[in-house]
Amino acid sequence: MTVGELLEHDHRAIDADLQRFREGLERGERLDESFRRAAEALRHHIFVEEEALFPVLRVGGLVGPVFVMLREHAEIWQALDAIEAAAGVDSTRALAAMAAMTSVLEPHNSKEEQILYPASGQVLDAEDTKAVRLVFEEGKRPEGWVPANLRR
Repeated sequence: MTVGELLEHDHRAIDADLQRFREGLERGERLDESFRRAAEALRHHIFVEEEALFPVLRVGGLVGPVFVMLREHAEIWQALDAIEAAAGVDSTRALAAMAAMTSVLEPHNSKEEQILYPASGQVLDAEDTKAVRLVFEEGKRPEGWVPANLRR
């Protein structure tokens, strides 16, 4: 599996958990485990891209697309925070935050899958590929880590 295929597969798993959580909210159920799993996976996914994949893509000439992804990562992260704050307290607010996140996440994933992931197959060499996979499979987000565009 290429890095692009690995990350695209991760998108699908995260999307499935987010969908279960949203459907539960709509039925008035609390599916906290689905959201917790999706949020942690999405935060890890963002960490892997920002710390392992994007630096290599930038060097490979994809500065503009990476810049857009970094901005969107910050928006997605903040939406996750808003969902967490509302989940279990106010399902209407949680659903609104989910809708806001989805409006960014769906086109974001599509851009990654159509532009960045195919390019990664051309830009990453074997060593880069191994490094990205290692961070994906074994990397731990440091406590307090946030996307680049949320750091002050």
